[in-house]
Amino acid sequence: MKLETIINSTKCYGCGACACSCNFGALKMGSNGQGFMYPILEQSKCKNCNSCYKVCPAVDDNLNKIANNQIQVEDSISLIQYITIELRKIDGDQIIILKIY
Repeated sequence: MKLETIINSTKCYGCGACACSCNFGALKMGSNGQGFMYPILEQSKCKNCNSCYKVCPAVDDNLNKIANNQIQVEDSISLIQYITIELRKIDGDQIIILKIY
């Protein structure tokens, strides 16, 4: 599974797009001791379809597609249908704004 490289790094935003895109229930969101969300993979349920990887905003190829609303995340169980990312500068700092609909 390609997403494991993101899960096991500091790149993960904790947005939950991967968990919402998984039709097999292989990914669930958990929190660490500091309250940050991260995906937890149940390998036995994973079918290696990589739908999670295709919607992950931490994957460089996807960041521009998401920012331009070219990726739609749909899941029959979840109410989340769209995830967009805006990049803004505030007081010289680059801010990432994650919108989940």
